[in-house]
Amino acid sequence: FLYLSCSLALSLEHYASDLKQGRRNMLNRLGWERAVGLHHYLLLVGFLLFPLGSLMGIPRSLLFPGLLGLPVGLFQIWQLMRIVSGAPPRWRLLMITAAATLVVTLYDLNLALWTD
Repeated sequence: FLYLSCSLALSLEHYASDLKQGRRNMLNRLGWERAVGLHHYLLLVGFLLFPLGSLMGIPRSLLFPGLLGLPVGLFQIWQLMRIVSGAPPRWRLLMITAAATLVVTLYDLNLALWTD
């Protein structure tokens, strides 16, 4: 879920040029309005799976490291909400936060698995 939301956010900058050139990627097939909503959903569900997995038997030592990327993900949602409402996009910051959400979560989970 986090990877899909990251790929949607990373492809937003090139949406217009991809449409013009006829490239068929996930963002162009969904349309930007639906893709932004799906991005938010995928990001929140991706982080919601950590507490649910903890309730279903995944070790609790993985819960906190899995949720460390959540503040970055919430900042990413806020950025996209601003872009949708008409604010000038800061593509570089959006790309950094999209990649950071995924990388911070994966790094912290790997670190927790290796140190336990």
